[in-house]
Amino acid sequence: MRSTWKTLAAVAASLMVVPQFAAADTDVEAQLQLMQQRMAEMEDRLTAADEQLDAANDRAEEQAVLIERAGLDESMESSSRISNFLEQTDFSGWLAASYFYNFNNPGTTGTSSPSGAGGNTGNLPFPVANPFHPDHNSFQLDEMWFTVDGSANENKKAGFFFEMVYGRTGGAIGSSDGRSGGNDFWIPAAYVEYMASEVATIRAGKFGTFVGYEVPGAANNVNITRGLTYTLFQPIDHVGASLSGDFEGGFDYALAVTNGDFLGDVNQPDDKRNKTFMWHVGWGTDTLNLGFNGTWGQDENDNDGYVIDFVGEWTPADNILTWINFDYASGDQLLGTNNYGLAVGGRYGFTDTFGLGGRFEWARPLDDGSGVPDWYSITATTDYEIVENLIWKVEVQWLMAGDDFNAFPKKRSSSTDNQVMLGTQLYYAF
Repeated sequence: MRSTWKTLAAVAASLMVVPQFAAADTDVEAQLQLMQQRMAEMEDRLTAADEQLDAANDRAEEQAVLIERAGLDESMESSSRISNFLEQTDFSGWLAASYFYNFNNPGTTGTSSPSGAGGNTGNLPFPVANPFHPDHNSFQLDEMWFTVDGSANENKKAGFFFEMVYGRTGGAIGSSDGRSGGNDFWIPAAYVEYMASEVATIRAGKFGTFVGYEVPGAANNVNITRGLTYTLFQPIDHVGASLSGDFEGGFDYALAVTNGDFLGDVNQPDDKRNKTFMWHVGWGTDTLNLGFNGTWGQDENDNDGYVIDFVGEWTPADNILTWINFDYASGDQLLGTNNYGLAVGGRYGFTDTFGLGGRFEWARPLDDGSGVPDWYSITATTDYEIVENLIWKVEVQWLMAGDDFNAFPKKRSSSTDNQVMLGTQLYYAF
């Protein structure tokens, strides 16, 4: 390569010098000496340039060796893997805070009552209502909810899903007695999955229940509070393995085997050899979705029990939502046999930023002659999007126990068969 450059340089020099011979009648020998001098200078310059290029190549090779020895190339590969992970993973969540006032002005709260019930929940041995908003005249941090979604898809067969919650919701579900003071963490879901095909996805770990319409997450419900049917008859989360998939024509299914009893009360540690079986069969279109769900297993005393659940959702227009949820539960040690729950709800959007939602419920726990009455509730909730992703809700709830059953605390020492609560909630979704 160096000789080629020298030849080209000589030709270029010749072309520069030869015309000078023709232009002037000068001494030929002097011109030849000048040409040789110029060629020698150009050759020296080319030689120096080659030496500089060789030195640069040597330095590049030395740097490559140093990078390899220092592990920097692995760091670059690691950065690339992190970048790919972030591109294939969605991060989302919300933060919700609320305030509730009970017009009965009860003297107990959800964190001080020995039974775990309290001011807004009723005073039976189990909280009938409002486990996530138990305290009267009280501000609270409802949820700091964070989701990491790396679910499997057609292009990525293996995936994962993770959710973490901090606040009163975490305390009500994540602590053993629901009385953590509202400062607990809870993991609603954490599982790995493999998508073998569109009709078969396998999951293992912790995941939400198949049963019911309402869910723990504040941003995914029409109302601020959760209903009687949700509180009394439906499990929340499970630890186990599941198989699910979709079929043509809008059909889908899910099957699972989990730890704990059929209401999901025990997950880990698992001190029972028995397992619970869950199922879901669904069908849906753009405006109508139907689901038949259930669990079957045993309670903490090895008694058989089950929950039969039906969910329907109809959205005839973009601004209209209606839903229905019916449950029948039997076999739990606390609830006994023959428990019924019916919830009907909906929402109408007056504008793109303002809507009104409602829920009516009837529940019959312990329909076995024990004297526990029917329960009724009516809830109305407005929602307004102040700015993008910032939602403000205001809610009024009326709750009553039948047969003049004095289930709700009133002032310091008395009780009554009904209560009215006024609450508000602000949440930001990201």
